[in-house]
Amino acid sequence: MAFLSCRRRSSAFVWSGLIAAMSVQATGAEPASLEDAVKAAYVYKFAPFVTWPAPVAPGAPFVICTLGSDRVSALLPQVAEGQRVDDHPIHVRQVAENEPADGCRILYVADEMQAAGDLDGVRGKPILTITSEDGPAGVIHLSTAARHVVFDIDAKLAAQDGLQISSKLLGLARKVNRASGAPP
Repeated sequence: MAFLSCRRRSSAFVWSGLIAAMSVQATGAEPASLEDAVKAAYVYKFAPFVTWPAPVAPGAPFVICTLGSDRVSALLPQVAEGQRVDDHPIHVRQVAENEPADGCRILYVADEMQAAGDLDGVRGKPILTITSEDGPAGVIHLSTAARHVVFDIDAKLAAQDGLQISSKLLGLARKVNRASGAPP
């Protein structure tokens, strides 16, 4: 019975990401793939499954930041437009490489920015780091397997950053790292 409810949750999570992704009209020279749109939707869909040490102030937006530029970070403002986390409207903003990520609840790091030291500035801070494909992994690492978007979670890193990941989200992850120093 628990297996079925986990399957239903997984299906609901995937479908909500697909619906949000299909509503996106890609702009720019390079067309976005459905995979990129699903990844962009996942970035904000993870938020309700994470607990931060301090709540968002009443009336304040839920801030998602992007570092670097790729198709996922370009789609994120469109996909998150009009969405809310609890009672907070989502605000997406770009941060520069050496700019502090102050006020960011989630930091999506574009592929080009995933050099070994690029995540050092946010380690130990209550910021959910999300990375994609190649490079060092954030707390959540998005990738593709058999033409499906999957994600791995580094629960140990999340705890070090002061974040609690819901058991529901952990149950949907492809891999969960609970030991220090090991890849997810």
